[in-house]
Amino acid sequence: MVAVRMMKTRQVKSVLKAMPIKTDQRDAEGIARLLQTGWYRPVHCKSVSSQEMRVLLTARKSLQQAVINLELSTRGVLRYFGLKGGQGLQRGI
Repeated sequence: MVAVRMMKTRQVKSVLKAMPIKTDQRDAEGIARLLQTGWYRPVHCKSVSSQEMRVLLTARKSLQQAVINLELSTRGVLRYFGLKGGQGLQRGI
């Protein structure tokens, strides 16, 4: 089994940017040197289930905001014609 280590990308980028000649092979060598010397900060990788939950919550919030914006836009158009909207949607969703 191969050990996988997650490293901070900004730190790796700053180290690799200091190299005068940029090629994929030299980038790989630079990353290997970082691993050999231990000069990197490990990063925690979130579980797949937590990533899925984050996506669902973000999509839900986006959908809620779209519904609110649509309702407000419709109320604005109706108000232009002299009609008043009702109470509106319940925000307890």
